[in-house]
Amino acid sequence: MDGSYPHYRLADRDILDSFYGVRNRGCHSHGGKRTGPLEMGRISFLLRSCFRSSRAGTEESGAFGPPPQWDGSRTCGHGSRSVCASHGDYTSAFATFKQHNGFSAYLSLCLPSALAMAFSSRGRSRLLYGVFALLQMAAFVKAYSRGAWMGLAAASGIIFGLKALQLGPAFLKRYGGVCVATFMFAAAATPLVVISRHPEMGILKDWSLLSSEDPSKSHASTRGAWDTSARPLYWGAAYRIFRVHPWVGIGPGNYARALPSYLDENSLKLLNYEWDAKHRMDFWSHLHSMYLQMLVEFGLVGFLLWSLAMTTLIMPGFAALSKAGATFFSAAFLISVTAFLIHNTVDILFVSSFDLLFITLAVMSRPLPFPDRQP
Repeated sequence: MDGSYPHYRLADRDILDSFYGVRNRGCHSHGGKRTGPLEMGRISFLLRSCFRSSRAGTEESGAFGPPPQWDGSRTCGHGSRSVCASHGDYTSAFATFKQHNGFSAYLSLCLPSALAMAFSSRGRSRLLYGVFALLQMAAFVKAYSRGAWMGLAAASGIIFGLKALQLGPAFLKRYGGVCVATFMFAAAATPLVVISRHPEMGILKDWSLLSSEDPSKSHASTRGAWDTSARPLYWGAAYRIFRVHPWVGIGPGNYARALPSYLDENSLKLLNYEWDAKHRMDFWSHLHSMYLQMLVEFGLVGFLLWSLAMTTLIMPGFAALSKAGATFFSAAFLISVTAFLIHNTVDILFVSSFDLLFITLAVMSRPLPFPDRQP
């Protein structure tokens, strides 16, 4: 194909599009690490073709059907949609955490503080801290964790909303804890109620392997449930466990041993495949919800005590929002704490010492009482 020619022939376009399309179907086999660049190459090729043909105008489109730049734009849009449909496998950033949700959780704990440093600084320091905050935000977006995005956005709206309402400290202290406790119970109860009314959502109807090169690296696909990232399958398992062990649960550390008794036929096959091929639990490693995990392992009694402890820890930060001592940093720390709680509805993030950072931020969200200066 002549590089000076502004169009690419229809046959060339179809061949290249088919090549990238076929390779695209195997992207999940390796988490996007091997074939992800091919999708990016496809988009780059189409964009380049689109821009080159737009410079040449549309008068030569003729037998090619739609104007080349329109056809290229349409296909580029399709390719971009494929990137989003792959759940971020092409673009996820893991860093040292080996998993993008953990990396995003770490960034959601740090990003509000970085922004607070930028807004509260002056002169060159503000510029420097602003650059750092933008770098963190770019990493946060690239990590492609929808749970982290949801948590940080919702937490920011809640905290800034409470600040805007200018509610008194007595009101926040009285009802803030009630709201936190209610949220934690709703996070555990809502999935169970949904599954109790629609039990078919919690049953794995089909799954398949997307790679046959190395069974230890193959990725099991549950595409039938990927509209919600297979979360209803975890809800179904949690519901079946909770029905049998509602009060004290199955006991801490007993999840892996007890789980097979509460799985449907296909889910059990998937679990057995993971043990045989990978010698570990992967898809079923946990229930992808801290609240459900605590409920099935500790039961209602343990969950109540844990919720009470978490509420007691967080409540003073909400009560301090309306006090004069509250600063940018108090609000930023509280946003991080709230985002962490929300993100834990779809993942388990009390790992990699994130719980220690979470507790530290919860304590630091309380304005410190400064003693009056003596003359």
